[in-house]
Amino acid sequence: MRLAFVFAAALAAAACTKTGPQMCPSLERPSARSAVNAVLVPATNQIYALGGLGAQLPIDELWRYSFGACGGWTRLVLASSPGPRANYAAAFDDMRSRIVYIGGGSSGDGGPTNDVWALDTNGLTFTKLAAVGNPPPIAEAEVAAYDGMHDRIVYAGIETYTLELGASDQGQWVFADATSLVAPASGVLDPIRSLLLVLDVNGLHGFSLLTSTWRDLAVAGDVPQPGAQLAWDALGGRLVAVADVVTIGELDANGGAAAFTTMATTNAPPPRRGFAVAISGSIVWLSGGVTASGCTLDDLWTLDLDSAAWTNVWPATTCQ
Repeated sequence: MRLAFVFAAALAAAACTKTGPQMCPSLERPSARSAVNAVLVPATNQIYALGGLGAQLPIDELWRYSFGACGGWTRLVLASSPGPRANYAAAFDDMRSRIVYIGGGSSGDGGPTNDVWALDTNGLTFTKLAAVGNPPPIAEAEVAAYDGMHDRIVYAGIETYTLELGASDQGQWVFADATSLVAPASGVLDPIRSLLLVLDVNGLHGFSLLTSTWRDLAVAGDVPQPGAQLAWDALGGRLVAVADVVTIGELDANGGAAAFTTMATTNAPPPRRGFAVAISGSIVWLSGGVTASGCTLDDLWTLDLDSAAWTNVWPATTCQ
């Protein structure tokens, strides 16, 4: 199977006109930014990155990254958009093939908002959802995940809410729990244990999709650094925490504890915070962020979880 894949990839590469770094066909890419939530659409193996925080202000742009020999960045200019936003929550709604974005935006007076938008990844259209009920308070730290068992979006920020979708694609907000997150926070869905796993300054927590309750996970080993971005390795059934170093978390059967081990990677990216992370197969994808000196980056890196080697796919043009 691996030989067949390599042969097919070689044929695709031979038919591709290579013009960019690491032989990508497009030279365009997003400007330097941070506070972007990268969402992978598994069916197309593409990552969508909305907005982000530039050197000073939130950005009103939508970019898509495609993997493969003829992959790379594409800016998508759509008829409508949520407007400038950063530090929002996002989740892929498998049932409707759409990405749901919550909060993080700029309202008419330039402040944050808690509105809800959906990006149809098939038709490439944005729709502002008219969700009923009381929306969650505007939060500094917010995460979200789609719960396919109950057809809802689980959202955590200041308190925990669910956006129930079964009766309407527009959704209904329902209060779930008084638990709040403390920034910086990152979350990812563990589909094996049906947990929304969240790392914030108070540790690692899990929201059970089965019971709609939170639990604190006991953490052992190399505890992830503050501000680490979480991703789920579906092939290995494990948690990946990306910061200045990469730590791998193995959860127990009940999701009550996690043991972390630092991965000995090579050619690691420069330290940063506020970067975007996603996983496609065995490849960790990392884009942008802010250095300790406050410089915003426009680079892109990938980490092969099998070889533990980082690759600088798009070198930085900023922070030199």
